[in-house]
Amino acid sequence: MRLGNIIEITDHLILPFGTAKKFDLQKITLAAVAANGIYLRADIPCVYINVAEKKPHRLLDFFSVFGRGRDSSPKGDDVTAMLNFIHQTITQHMPTETTTPYEAAFLNHYFEFVKDHPFIKEPFGRYNALLPIPQMQLYVHDVLDFGRWSFEPNNNFRVDFGFWTGTKLIAVEMDGNNPEGYAGDVRRDRLLRRADVDVVHILNTEIDKHGRDLMVPLLPHSITFDWTEAPVPERPPR
Repeated sequence: MRLGNIIEITDHLILPFGTAKKFDLQKITLAAVAANGIYLRADIPCVYINVAEKKPHRLLDFFSVFGRGRDSSPKGDDVTAMLNFIHQTITQHMPTETTTPYEAAFLNHYFEFVKDHPFIKEPFGRYNALLPIPQMQLYVHDVLDFGRWSFEPNNNFRVDFGFWTGTKLIAVEMDGNNPEGYAGDVRRDRLLRRADVDVVHILNTEIDKHGRDLMVPLLPHSITFDWTEAPVPERPPR
């Protein structure tokens, strides 16, 4: 769809994450156009999602999202070592100046949950777990912005962790008990839900009290159980 000099390409998402900043979006640029497609160059951490494929982003897809860099990933079939490597790499992409201990604790509990999942008997089956994307950025349109007629979204929100289930984005947020900023949270959640993003809130005190035990009660089945029914991968991430 085209409106003036803006071209909308649906069913394709490019979402900055990690240490990428709001105004870094301009670092995603058009590299080439060809008869077989459009080529973009991204100089910031970002995840690409082809919505039409309905394919979840799993731990198996880790390298396609985070790249290899100076690849020191474990070799062989040691699943625990690979999960630890993925966990460590995701942690390294979390901005040190803004990451809270509760975000780090949630990530720890998530990987422990995956390692010890009671429904997984084949070790490689753990690579089907959804891949947590830290500090995912989402751009959405405010329907109450009556003075600005455009389909170009102008609101940027960062969520602590984002998951792509294959059909839906799920945002997981760690929250304090202080009601300060409540109005801003309501507006953010309303805009995200209108953009078909599910938002899950976990209180810092709940992380302290329940640890890994909060995964099943608070996270949707698409994160905790649905992936356990997928065919077991034949190989580790690569």
